Amino acid sequence: MQMKATWNQNQKMNPPEKPPDDSLPMDKAAIQVLYDRLRKKTLILRLVIYILPLVLLSVYFHFQFTITLTESSKSHLKSIAESQRNTIDLFLQERVVNLKNLLESPKFFIPASDETMQKSLEKLKQDSPTFVDVGLFDEKGIHLAYAGPFSFLKNKDYSKEPWFISLMQGSKKYIISDIYLGFRRKPHFTLAVTQEVNGGKWVLRATVDPIRFADFIHTLENTGDVFTFIVNTVGKYQSVPSSLGTILGSSPYLPKNEPTLGAQELSHNNVTYLSAYSWLHEVNWCLVVLQPLKIAYATMYRTRFIIIALFLVFFIVIVAVISFTTTRFIGLLEKNDIAKYDLQRQLFHAAKLASVGELAAGIAHEINNPLAIIGEEAGLLKDMLDPQLYTKEITPEEYNKHLDIILNAVFRCRDITGKLLGFVRKDEVKLQSEDINKILQEVIRMMQNEFMISNIKVKTDFDENLPEVYTNRNQLQQVFINIINNAIAATASPGKIFFRTMMKGEFIGVAVTDTGCGMTPEQMEKIFFPFYTTKQVGKGTGLGLSVSYGIIKGMGGRIEVRSEVGRGSTFEILLPFKRKS
Repeated sequence: MQMKATWNQNQKMNPPEKPPDDSLPMDKAAIQVLYDRLRKKTLILRLVIYILPLVLLSVYFHFQFTITLTESSKSHLKSIAESQRNTIDLFLQERVVNLKNLLESPKFFIPASDETMQKSLEKLKQDSPTFVDVGLFDEKGIHLAYAGPFSFLKNKDYSKEPWFISLMQGSKKYIISDIYLGFRRKPHFTLAVTQEVNGGKWVLRATVDPIRFADFIHTLENTGDVFTFIVNTVGKYQSVPSSLGTILGSSPYLPKNEPTLGAQELSHNNVTYLSAYSWLHEVNWCLVVLQPLKIAYATMYRTRFIIIALFLVFFIVIVAVISFTTTRFIGLLEKNDIAKYDLQRQLFHAAKLASVGELAAGIAHEINNPLAIIGEEAGLLKDMLDPQLYTKEITPEEYNKHLDIILNAVFRCRDITGKLLGFVRKDEVKLQSEDINKILQEVIRMMQNEFMISNIKVKTDFDENLPEVYTNRNQLQQVFINIINNAIAATASPGKIFFRTMMKGEFIGVAVTDTGCGMTPEQMEKIFFPFYTTKQVGKGTGLGLSVSYGIIKGMGGRIEVRSEVGRGSTFEILLPFKRKS
């Protein structure tokens, strides 16, 4: 039975236990860059999660308060307009009733004398100081009797005056006119009532002073923040504060006839107002109430300020808390990972030393050969210097020949020890482009003595067109040594180990196949766990494959294993050849 086990970031079999994540970060700078990015992403994400609801709620409540308070301000102003309209309607009704009572009084004789008219005017002024004069007209519109400051109006013909025509032709027995100039050439408006006496139709007319009428309206405003004006159906002012316009001037704003009560914003003289209007019942006039927007919406502005202030306070608090907790939490994670990095480096170094221990016999044998040569050549040179032992004349060329042999042996020892020191040196991990075939060949040469001692033949099949990989030479050497040591330990004498390099999709593959004893499924489930070993006690640490797994995973690769009991195992290392740091 043949089994295959693969551990990597994307593909894995289903072992009873998950192999530990021992991938080694490339260096401390990479850890810091990683956690700087993580810190920023986490901070942004947490700010969005916590602040977005706050922003949405603030915006929602802001709009709700704005709508509610705006409608409240409009309703308040409409109630003022409606109240003033009712008061003015009542005022005009009372003035009409004053005239009716006067005309229907038994003491008022028709045709009336000047004395009667004067007494009538006094009576009207007692009822309301807004009355200016009073006059009596026949059905032809002739002004027969008059009392007031404009005596020249007596005997004037009013038959063509609009108010007189409307009164005589209309169904109502009274009329209230718009403000006009008339014969007196001064702004005023007319109140007139009609009654039939002795078979004839008589009209009693009184005029109202618009200034006194405006004073009356001003008393209804109750506050200096509210302005009231009245316009007729064509937009002419019937009453207006001097700051807004003049009597009979044109208003820039003419409310709609329907609805008869409403509110809206408008601008006048570069000032924005909240306005409310209401059409009168007694006359076709529209009463308009204005209030500067900053006053009308003062409550709304105050509430908006409070909402914004609270939002800013909560925003600052949340940002401060999130920044502190995120920085502290990520800092602890970074500190733990740096500590883990240091521990892993120590563990990997220990694994290196363990590998060196397993190689010790082969290395000692390999160093012993050039040392033996040095010893023999040194002894020979010593004998050559002794005249009793060596009588033949020695030439410089012969001396140099023996010295060259010694130097070559020394250089060979230096090369062996240099590679050994380079392997076990605790250097900072750096990634660079490497030729994987050259690295594997160096390791095979380094372990040549081990193969000879164990009576193992080595066969290679290298793809010479492989691209370079972005890796760390020292760590990759350690992985190869760990896997080769396991292959040697599992292979009985005589045996074979095959090395093959190839392209495999976007990966470069290195396959190490032995003819050893193979592994059971139970063993394959645990081979990448730390301190797990099938070797005899004292023969292995159980760290080799665990460390190798972490190194290859840290480089973005994976290790695949195929094994069959009694027929050997294949370890296939796959590394990406386009990996970026």
